[in-house]
Amino acid sequence: MGENRQVWFMRQAGRYLPEYRKVRKRAGGFLNLCFSPDMACEVTLQPIRRFDFSHAIIFSDILTVPHALGYDVTIDEHKGGPLVETLYKPDDVFSLEDYDRSIVQPVLEAITLTRKALPKEKKLIGFCGAPWTLAVYMLQGRSQLHNQETFLFAHRNPEAFAALIAHLTAQIISYLGQQIEAGCDTIQIFDSWASFLSPELFTDYVLKPHYQIFSSLKAQYPNVTLVGFPRGAGGAYKDYARESGCDVMGCDQSVSINDMQAFQKNCAVQGNLDPFLLLAGGDKLISKTLELKRLYETGPYIFNLGHGVLPQTPIAHISQTLSTLHQT
Repeated sequence: MGENRQVWFMRQAGRYLPEYRKVRKRAGGFLNLCFSPDMACEVTLQPIRRFDFSHAIIFSDILTVPHALGYDVTIDEHKGGPLVETLYKPDDVFSLEDYDRSIVQPVLEAITLTRKALPKEKKLIGFCGAPWTLAVYMLQGRSQLHNQETFLFAHRNPEAFAALIAHLTAQIISYLGQQIEAGCDTIQIFDSWASFLSPELFTDYVLKPHYQIFSSLKAQYPNVTLVGFPRGAGGAYKDYARESGCDVMGCDQSVSINDMQAFQKNCAVQGNLDPFLLLAGGDKLISKTLELKRLYETGPYIFNLGHGVLPQTPIAHISQTLSTLHQT
């Protein structure tokens, strides 16, 4: 696969694959799978074997940092996803300590195993949740419509919230550094709940922390590719491309092709294919794939989805998309 045809899918290791479902059943639980190095390595490699993606993404979870900070994390894939034990009052923020490195050690072992098993030309992506998104889960337990509890906490307790974001930023820098040293050559920050933020909040709690994370990692690991995904950022994508310090910016399906071409002047872009269109298949999927394919010609681009592969997605639709993409 040529360098100008880089492609991977968010949640490319997941329930749409029968081989994944077998390992997931053996693991007995999502987090058990995340923290079992051999099995996490195996499911990371499965989509590479099947589809020959240019990137493998280590099988883990965006909430590993809160878990390692001592907050109970449970994940039910069938009933609304993650649930996190919450901070009870603003003063709790000021007693947070550094994350327990022994908890993340299985993830690091999985990275090392995967890097050894991957062909040399394949990229290995490590990741974690961004400060704002982690704060959402730590303050309200799970994502909610508009995440109003997090917004109210930020407005009513600005010092405590700023301290929470600062602490999470420091923990993320350390954890991602460990992932790089374990074998990752690409790092992605997932800000899954970056929508509905005012320009001021977006600057303070997305742009500035992301810039701090990227600049710190780039200073320590200059050859690592740094990817930011401020999902739902809307008009703020433009500012993110210019000011976050990322090498690659992930775009959800709401972003226009023209805007993505404009962003390519500041950084590489990634994503944009609607996961529901991938699920539906048909002529519209082929047409959109060909439209996105043109981004390879206008600047640096990585073909990807606007969010993760949906569990019901037929494997044939992914094969069809990749076949269309790789046609000359």
